Amino acid sequence: MYTGATKRHERRHRKEVKVEEKPQLKGSRVRELRERLALTQEELAKRAGLERSHISQMESGRRANVEAWVLARLAAALNTSMDYLLGLTDNPLPARYWSYFSELKVDERLRRFLLLPEEAQSVLAEFLKLLQSYEDNEGESEEAQG
Repeated sequence: MYTGATKRHERRHRKEVKVEEKPQLKGSRVRELRERLALTQEELAKRAGLERSHISQMESGRRANVEAWVLARLAAALNTSMDYLLGLTDNPLPARYWSYFSELKVDERLRRFLLLPEEAQSVLAEFLKLLQSYEDNEGESEEAQG
């Protein structure tokens, strides 16, 4: 369910793409997310239901034009959006989380986090590190421009 906050967030982080341009997979983003999740190419391939050689080719840029189903599986395995993998947005956070993080109060978020099993807490902690890294890099690029 999209909320007003979600739509504003999406508009703010979506890049303008010319109609004649065909978005291509950004292999560097695949590699970056895979490494942040501490996955090998083999592990990512297994999660996405792909061959390891395909992951290698995508990360190196030799395979930038991929079918939608491949992109969808890859995005799900990396817990990101297809738009991020295509370079259409600089926000790696999947849209399904935007409203959740923007609408909950901090104390409610912490309570829900503490109710999670330990393994889920670990996964979420890694995800939050990734998000913090994104926000840190965004702030650095704004400072460089200003």
